[in-house]
Order: sequence, then structure tokens, then C-alpha cells
Amino acid sequence: MRERGAARELCQGTLQIGVGFYHFERGNYRGGMLCLERGLARLRLVPAGCCAIDVGALLADSELARRRIVALGERWRELDPSWIPTIHAAAP
Repeated sequence: MRERGAARELCQGTLQIGVGFYHFERGNYRGGMLCLERGLARLRLVPAGCCAIDVGALLADSELARRRIVALGERWRELDPSWIPTIHAAAP
């Protein structure tokens, strides 16, 4: 709660993306998309190596997952769990 700036955006964006996928797993498309969009918007504000996280990869993987879910259309429940992005350390 005390964190400010880019680190705060990174934490909140990452959490919102995770919560978005939780909503998808629970059958809530609207909630999933809202959280995913909010998380993506926050991650777009974060510099590449913030908090030693590969933010670029996390953002790219999250955007790809969003595009895949949208492409499924009404079959969105068929989303592959392997599309859920993972967090990786930034290169030194």
C-alpha cells in the first residue's frame, strides 16, 4: 500500500491480470476482461526492468493472451491455461 510510482503500477497491474484469469476460470468473461484490460493499462506505464522483472515479456504475454481470448469469441471458455502469463526476472 505504501509503494509509489512504477513499482506500484507493476504490482497492481500484475495482480489485476492474475485476478482477470481467476475470473475467466470462474466463468466470468466480463470481469476477466475488465481486470485484464486494467492490468495491461498499468503495465504499459512501467519501465522495462522495474523491480528486476521482465516487464516487456509480461506485457507481451498478457497482450497475446488477451488477443487469443478475444479471438475465441463465444468459445472463450476454451482458453488454454498455458496462455496465462508468468513473471520472469529481467536480464542483468
